Amino acid sequence: MENETRPVRAVIYDMDGVIIDSEPVYKAIEMGFYNELGITLTQERLIGSIGRSALEWWTEIGEEFALDIDPQELTDRENQAYQDFLDDPERIKPLIPDFPETVRKLSDRNIKIGVASGSAKNSIGKVLRLADPDGIVDAWISAEDEIVENGKPAPDVFLHAAALLGVAPEDCVVVEDSANGILAARNAGMRTVGFHGASDTGQDTSAADYVVSSHLELAALPLFTQAQ
Repeated sequence: MENETRPVRAVIYDMDGVIIDSEPVYKAIEMGFYNELGITLTQERLIGSIGRSALEWWTEIGEEFALDIDPQELTDRENQAYQDFLDDPERIKPLIPDFPETVRKLSDRNIKIGVASGSAKNSIGKVLRLADPDGIVDAWISAEDEIVENGKPAPDVFLHAAALLGVAPEDCVVVEDSANGILAARNAGMRTVGFHGASDTGQDTSAADYVVSSHLELAALPLFTQAQ
């Protein structure tokens, strides 16, 4: 990439599959909806849904199968089911190891930290209260916010995250576990790191500039040695 020699000023993390291993939770919720609606999707389609905006996904499914459904209602139900999971004290929250230590290291190098997720705002807030107890994350945004016109793989959510951080897109690095997220970041003109530290969801992250399997491996990437 043309900006590969520029110092990194910000790291923008996806949340699900990067900060919390929640993709299996979402999969279980969505499979319940598919059974309820009486539809069957190929494994390829299911994999392709990861990283997408829930509202855009349910709108697409409704149109494809000519379903008499309200996409917003399904989106709200999915978001509520995920928040019920987060609020349930009996269910273990599968936070991915070493995120707090890694963002602290990056912050100490004067790198700003952002989160840009397709999950609802309430869910992001709840996860960050668990995963970022010291409040290192500088800014976060949901792809479902009104200012985000298009979900991943469109670049909108990452461009808005960069604006919130006050950093030019070309000085940002995005950490993503999904092909849709990596494409969105590349469309935004940002460098990309494919993350494989959570459950295997069959995602192809080969388009990323780097691929890592842990947050500690991420912090050790040579591109961060150029940060000021």
